[in-house]
Amino acid sequence: MDEDPGWQDLQPGHLLHVGADQVVTRRTVLEHPPKHPLTLDDLGAHAAASQQGH
Repeated sequence: MDEDPGWQDLQPGHLLHVGADQVVTRRTVLEHPPKHPLTLDDLGAHAAASQQGH
């Protein structure tokens, strides 16, 4: 992200919802991180490129 202090990381297991009224809510939907997180090698070329931050 950029230097804006309003940015916050979304942790594994958290769900972010932005309603039609622009109200933002966060909640934990999974208590534990995934057992087998995806790697860049698991993604297609376009998706992998979007995660590399170029």
